[in-house]
Amino acid sequence: MNTLQLEAPSERLTEVVEQTIKVDNWRSLLDSLSHEFKTTTPDEKIGTLAKIVYHGYDLPQLINEYKQDYCSEGYKHILNNLKGSLIHLLSFLISEDIVNYKISKQFDGKTENELVQTLISLLKSKVIPTYSIKNLVASYIDYRHNGKSEDKYKIQSRFFGIDFNDKRIENSLIRREKAENVLLHTYINLFSFLQSIFERIGDANIDWLPEMGMSLLQFRLCKKHVPDMHLQELAYSSEKRKQHLMNFAIDLTEIIYLNKSPMTNPWFELNSYNQGDYFIHPAESKIIDRFNNSLKNEHSELFKIHTEIFPAAFMGDVFNSKVVLLTLNPGFDENEEEKDFYGKYRDWFLKELTHSNRFECPLYCLDEEYAEYSDYWKKRLRILEEYFGKEVLGKKLSKIQFFPYVSKKFKSVPHKFIENEFGAGKKYLPTQEYNFHLVREAIKRDAVIIITRSKNLWLNAVTELQGYPNLLYTKNARQPYITENNMIGGYDKIIAALTSK
Repeated sequence: MNTLQLEAPSERLTEVVEQTIKVDNWRSLLDSLSHEFKTTTPDEKIGTLAKIVYHGYDLPQLINEYKQDYCSEGYKHILNNLKGSLIHLLSFLISEDIVNYKISKQFDGKTENELVQTLISLLKSKVIPTYSIKNLVASYIDYRHNGKSEDKYKIQSRFFGIDFNDKRIENSLIRREKAENVLLHTYINLFSFLQSIFERIGDANIDWLPEMGMSLLQFRLCKKHVPDMHLQELAYSSEKRKQHLMNFAIDLTEIIYLNKSPMTNPWFELNSYNQGDYFIHPAESKIIDRFNNSLKNEHSELFKIHTEIFPAAFMGDVFNSKVVLLTLNPGFDENEEEKDFYGKYRDWFLKELTHSNRFECPLYCLDEEYAEYSDYWKKRLRILEEYFGKEVLGKKLSKIQFFPYVSKKFKSVPHKFIENEFGAGKKYLPTQEYNFHLVREAIKRDAVIIITRSKNLWLNAVTELQGYPNLLYTKNARQPYITENNMIGGYDKIIAALTSK
């Protein structure tokens, strides 16, 4: 069959796309012999089609609906032009010439289905990668603050429908705040905050972050992008300060314009509200208390969460580490309790939760004095430490827990407890979601990730791990020594990652 199937679509997608992508007339894209086709440039047509694919809309379904619209007898000539129009678009994508007969001839024998799939493939490989929020932000800074042409910014701006010069976005932020029924100002001031960051990227000024009068979200975002543990390093590198501010601007742009949920560190609230010896995040205390109260017999007491002990959600430079260990949860140890480990290192761990530690060895479980109280990870990383040294390993390896709270044995908190507090479909605590975010960020920087415990729990929680090429496992989950004999392949990846700069 030489044409796309003329099936009635189950849902009218065209109207949805017309509202979001702002397509005025489909013939301007798909009817090369029409007057409408001549009203837009080839670049504009390709840009519109790229937006459709970028946002995940089903281009074959849209073309099917287009054919439905022009299938009556008086419009058959429009449908007859569809295949030729698709070839024109492919010709432009390949040669930047919309009527390149040599290239067009290559597609003569192709069906419309094949042409559409080739078009989608070329849009994904050649066009969409040129558009990104990073390029949008960089081109805006270049034109507004570095005296460069506005052209590149306009191209990016049209693609995303984002104009940093348009203050009307503040009205959308006000509506979002009302819709989410937030108690404190959350989104309203983010636009002016973003503009302040744009102005300071040029001279790499971070001294003003954070500043008085910020909302809780702004404060958390500051600590996310300019964490205390990196302040000393940033003081000596303007390029690194610029990069941190650029990432900050990108994050804010996605929150403001793409309605991205702001993923910030929830542990600041623990430090703000913590009283006495109860170290459970305030938003999670009802769930944890209910879980502990549900443990009735002596055996189930082994799963009790020790609310009097600080959480140990992660350790090390989780923002930059080359190797990341994924573990289950911090285990309670009577010997460590007898040595007063939980008392001596309480403040260390509480600072770690807000990324406030500034140790020369961020993975401080390698510290000799620390190991006298708790040598669990010192032993399991011994071979790597002997090879690379404590200073190198301590900066390049970090560990992240699946569950942040301490127990003798691990048992998952029932989903119904979490749903009762946070709504239907919620499976994890907010503090867990933050750890999953840290893992996704590690994936983005191509870190080597090693699951030492509970493979299925991790793969279900962070689906991006499934098929991740730099994912490794330990053979013995109960004794996760990071050695060549205890790794399921890929030990050379660990060595290469720790050797790299």
